[in-house]
Amino acid sequence: MMAGLARAVLTHRKLIFSLWIALTLLGAFAANQVSKRWLEQFSIPGYSAYETNQRTLKIFGSGEQPPHIALLSVKKGDVTRTPGVKQAFATVVAEFPDFRTSSYFTTGSDIYVSKDRRTGRPL
Repeated sequence: MMAGLARAVLTHRKLIFSLWIALTLLGAFAANQVSKRWLEQFSIPGYSAYETNQRTLKIFGSGEQPPHIALLSVKKGDVTRTPGVKQAFATVVAEFPDFRTSSYFTTGSDIYVSKDRRTGRPL
């Protein structure tokens, strides 16, 4: 069976080569057309996450852009007690005044600190 298929392909190789070229060009054209119609968002009106984001956007004036996350790690010890970390987070807030930010230092919440307490992040 494979020998017969190989003979048929070799006998009609110009036709098969042309067919592959045509299919490749058609695929490239179709991919270009589909990509223009592709929905590239995850926000679906009517769902709670979308509605909450719209309220946040209306109230705070931000929320459409993806979040920016900064991490600070210390080699040993507790990031919340290391000198300079609180000031570093304050510098991030000062550098980007249009961003909504929060951290361990503004909330006191351990959600901003890793389990080993060596890494902290402002949100």
